[in-house]
Amino acid sequence: MELKHIVIISRSLPFHGSGGMEIVAWDLAKTFVNYGIKVTCITTNIENKKEIFEENNVQVIALKNTKSGKYSKAWFEFSRKYFKQNFLREGTIVLSVSTAAAGLIRDKEIVNSIPIFLQAHGTSLGEIKSKIRTLKLKSILSSIKNVISFFKDIPIYQNSSSIIAVGDKVFNDLNQFPYSNIVNNDKIKLIRNGIDTSLFSFNLNIRNKLRNKLAIKDDEKVIISASRLHKQKGVHLSLLGFSEYLKINPNSKYIIIGDGPERKYLEKLSIQLGINNKVKFLGNLCREELSEYLNIGDLFLFTTLRDEGLPLNVLEALSSGLKVVISSHLKGVSNINPDAFINVNPNSKFDIAKALNTKISKSHKSYLPEEYSLKYCANEYIKLFKGSLK
Repeated sequence: MELKHIVIISRSLPFHGSGGMEIVAWDLAKTFVNYGIKVTCITTNIENKKEIFEENNVQVIALKNTKSGKYSKAWFEFSRKYFKQNFLREGTIVLSVSTAAAGLIRDKEIVNSIPIFLQAHGTSLGEIKSKIRTLKLKSILSSIKNVISFFKDIPIYQNSSSIIAVGDKVFNDLNQFPYSNIVNNDKIKLIRNGIDTSLFSFNLNIRNKLRNKLAIKDDEKVIISASRLHKQKGVHLSLLGFSEYLKINPNSKYIIIGDGPERKYLEKLSIQLGINNKVKFLGNLCREELSEYLNIGDLFLFTTLRDEGLPLNVLEALSSGLKVVISSHLKGVSNINPDAFINVNPNSKFDIAKALNTKISKSHKSYLPEEYSLKYCANEYIKLFKGSLK
């Protein structure tokens, strides 16, 4: 049977906000279209957008009677009904971003007619570990929701055609207890996240232009981070480590890209540490801007407390020719290219400072293996989809 139509079900897309899951879903959608396959994305309501519109040759259905970017009873019900009325036909497969297609998976007629692939960016147990690492009472208490989610996820895992882990950490977690007692290991597939390596590549002219714009001297060492500014992302720990590193090398600066609930706190922290003249917050940048600003860096710093699956920011940094200083609990991520990573205890400012003092490469050649490119990733998805239709 021919693969005619891919329907991506996601509660949010880059139109809602640029997170890792949203970027992966949209990049794949655009790439599938380039292979001549019809692609439709069903998502929640998008403010200032029509319910049905087209972007980059991808059809987007943004259900108006749902909460924007949120899971809800209405979302699961209306996404199921819309799919059943419009797309329940041969040659169609469904890619569920996380558990967004839970409404479809609970419908026996859909499950028995259409292959549904669940894209796993993490696990409920991984979320619990991440929240405990923050040592923040509110986060730890909120992990109760993740315990409930674990049990809710069981039938979704069991009734999907395959579970696609986006990175080695997620893949290993799903193959271990308790998931190994819930899901047949044959259903779990590994397709690592891929990025546009032509977009994220080193450009000396852009580096010189932007360093000049930000008044960064040629001999200054630039540490750079790019993530959502949330407690679990550990940027506050990066600031503490950079403050300590300045005692070793005062001729350095720290560029922080991203926004979030912790931004004001982080700005105040940089003032309290007396390093605000060495730190610059750039806020949210679009993908094209981000790819350009990574060129100004010499090292990428990511002291996350989360149990990350396969974070795009790390792949983008590696593709841009940057070595990565990363939290030691993300050993699976470090296996991408061991020569490109320096593992640190995120809670030790001395450990971070020591890592930042590493010798930097002047070549800025990509550290990213080919299997982490968007093209390679999309091809693996298509092979899996076509195999299911046979």
